[in-house]
Amino acid sequence: MQTLTNQWSTTIIKKGDISLHVLATGDVFKWMHGEHQINLLQGNPFDGMIANLYLREKTTQGYRVSKLLGIHSPSQWQINDDGAVYQGSIWGVTYQVQLIVKENGWQYLVHLQSSINTQVKYDLLYGQDIGIAHPFGILMNEAYTSQYIDHQIFTEADHHTILARQNQGLTHYLQIGSSYPTLAYATDTMQFFGLDYKLTHVPVAYQLKQLPSQNYQYEFAYPSLQTKPFALSSKILTISFYGLSVKQEGLFLTSPLPKPILENRPMQSVRGQQWTNRLNPVDSLSGLPLLAKELHAQFPKLKQVEMDVNQDVLLSAFTDQGDHLITQQKEQLVERPHGHILLSGDVLHASEDVFATTAYMFGVFGSHTVYGNSNFHKLTGDLRHPLNAHTIAGTRIYLYDQGRYRLLGMPSY
Repeated sequence: MQTLTNQWSTTIIKKGDISLHVLATGDVFKWMHGEHQINLLQGNPFDGMIANLYLREKTTQGYRVSKLLGIHSPSQWQINDDGAVYQGSIWGVTYQVQLIVKENGWQYLVHLQSSINTQVKYDLLYGQDIGIAHPFGILMNEAYTSQYIDHQIFTEADHHTILARQNQGLTHYLQIGSSYPTLAYATDTMQFFGLDYKLTHVPVAYQLKQLPSQNYQYEFAYPSLQTKPFALSSKILTISFYGLSVKQEGLFLTSPLPKPILENRPMQSVRGQQWTNRLNPVDSLSGLPLLAKELHAQFPKLKQVEMDVNQDVLLSAFTDQGDHLITQQKEQLVERPHGHILLSGDVLHASEDVFATTAYMFGVFGSHTVYGNSNFHKLTGDLRHPLNAHTIAGTRIYLYDQGRYRLLGMPSY
């Protein structure tokens, strides 16, 4: 039986001022540099962590993709003295990822080996969410924290290096890079996950030939690197990614930080564990898109109709009762989700007798539920990400369907 608690149990791996708090699933709850939190969204046992390594195999239909870390990967994992090891196999590829914690950051050492010698091409994606600020500030408003992060991208000898700077409070830098030549990069979750993620729970980056290589500074910093394609054989291929964390008052850089010395350890023997979760938010249940004529049949007196005339799709409208109708297709076009604030009580005067909650279209039936003061009298968690990347906040509904629980996702309208 699974038990839900407000405090996740974690194992702390520490080296110098860097500490990683790892959940029982193998996902990292938070990266810390002293009192500063490096990641933007704290991991949890249901959604895992938003940072990850992704292995892609090129096929005639596109790409097959698998995470290599955490609960939504095929990995077994175990804790080591200075990190963790993740190991598994998929599509005939055996892999091992060694997460090595260092005094000024971390390293992912990836070993790849194929039992089938073919001409199939693979690549690796590494994405890391970053907040690089005090956790109290991040948890108050992740988007606000991210708005003060600047990115610089440096390209040299087929390698992209991304240097991110937190401009609010104590100057904090985070740099990510790769030992293997890289093809492209991204800087925000909007680029990597895409607007369709709200419906599909599948990042758009999975099927991109290459990441957009654009410095897009929106509200959820997610520096990402894509390696150049490679082939695999029985000979082990080793690729490393690193994160380098530096905080210093008033420091301003116009060139990348010196690259850290990367270790090259052999594959280890792993007797690890693998966590399974009956409440899998990735396996969501959403409504079907409706044609314009179907909506007009249900709502014959629509006003101020917004159409996508090229595809004959009704996007939004108002009913004759004054209700605002939003379709699934419209929600997939906007970066900020459609929501609705529900109020009860004496809302015309500043008093304690007010109850409020906010519902969002993609399956959040109540978020930031409060009674009285909206800062101190919270009854439920807040929505933490506009693409619904984490589904533990707010009120959710799971439907038991043919032996498994499926999260209710985005409706038809």
